[in-house]
Amino acid sequence: MKFFTSALLFAGLCSGPLMAQSLTVEELRAKIDQRVAAVNPYQELLADPDPARSMAAVEIMLESKDVVLERMAIEFGLLSSSPAVRRRALDAYLAAGPSLTMRLDGSKTESPGFAQLLRGSWRGSVDADGVAYTTWKVGGFDESEGCYLFEGYSQCFVKVSANGVAISGSDLSAQLQNDGSGTLSGVASLGGVTESIPITIDLVD
Repeated sequence: MKFFTSALLFAGLCSGPLMAQSLTVEELRAKIDQRVAAVNPYQELLADPDPARSMAAVEIMLESKDVVLERMAIEFGLLSSSPAVRRRALDAYLAAGPSLTMRLDGSKTESPGFAQLLRGSWRGSVDADGVAYTTWKVGGFDESEGCYLFEGYSQCFVKVSANGVAISGSDLSAQLQNDGSGTLSGVASLGGVTESIPITIDLVD
């Protein structure tokens, strides 16, 4: 009985400080409002109805060297309705050297070379529906060629232009569009595959 009483007393003493430190609903709401309010001004600057001011906000935030602001500007830009802003954001995204996961829909092809290519030299995967995934990493920018290279190689991988985004590699040639959805989409020609293959690359989670 003494042990039980002592245990209850100890639990009561421990729970007191913990309860005192817990946030009330009002305190939690105030902290949430404070944090959201700190972000909103930046979002408002990015979403300025004046295209010139919106672009300036994107440019300045990308040049700020602040990781949070850079990420915010890139995500906003990739989803922008302005082609100029989207292209600037895409260049900033690629300059960071991301790994691009390509989704290739081979469900309509009868070429056995599709699965062989993806699972072989590309080291990707193909599911039961014929949809394949492979991930390639972007390297540095080649000024003379105007393209982003493969990581560790001198071969062009991604080239951004007014006509869209061209991707090339071993047995791959694709033309995609950056339409503001946060996803690059288009069609690809693959070595050993007769049909054109739909391809998408998600840029925004």
